[in-house]
Amino acid sequence: MNRIIMTLLLALATLSAVAQSKKDSTVYITGSVADGFTKAAIPDVLVSLLRQDSTMIDTTRVYKSQGYTWGIGRMLETTGYGVRVKREPAQYILKFEHPNYETTYTNVEVKSVSRRRQYIEGPKVYMKKTARAHHFEGGELGEVVIKATKVKMVWRGDTLVYNADAFNVPEGSMLDGLIKQLPGVELTEEGEIFVNGKKIDNLTLNGADFFKGK
Repeated sequence: MNRIIMTLLLALATLSAVAQSKKDSTVYITGSVADGFTKAAIPDVLVSLLRQDSTMIDTTRVYKSQGYTWGIGRMLETTGYGVRVKREPAQYILKFEHPNYETTYTNVEVKSVSRRRQYIEGPKVYMKKTARAHHFEGGELGEVVIKATKVKMVWRGDTLVYNADAFNVPEGSMLDGLIKQLPGVELTEEGEIFVNGKKIDNLTLNGADFFKGK
């Protein structure tokens, strides 16, 4: 019985030593992945670690995390990656793949790393959506009818000009029918016209002074 216990303890000690040795000889490269336009997190991105000759070393998926955004004061969801590499100086390629985004590559150089450090900062990767993703994201539109609208009012120097054609006035209507629809214009019972509370002394229709003659 004692011999069995001793054998198990030796096995556990060996496994612990192997795990510690692997931990001491490797370090994690960590970074984040986001949409290049919206800067939003992208889930389910496949991350591949490649050597410089493009041979595969390892693959992983991004993970979700919460990050504090300075100046906004709230926690925002981000997606990050982490790949384990040897502590010795080397150059790698990181490959990022997602069905709705263009495959993105970035180079990473690992220099001498202290054994005290467990992580080194990798690049923040921005991915660009494919044209196909934009097409299916919003669905297909049916028939679209575009109607132009007329400009109702415009300032010309210190003169406010209204376009009577832009207002829906029944044929044969008097002038007061149009004035009542003009934005900011008021017609009193005495026939005085005010624009934004200011009395108007001059009113022209197609260039003719309305207050003169009949």
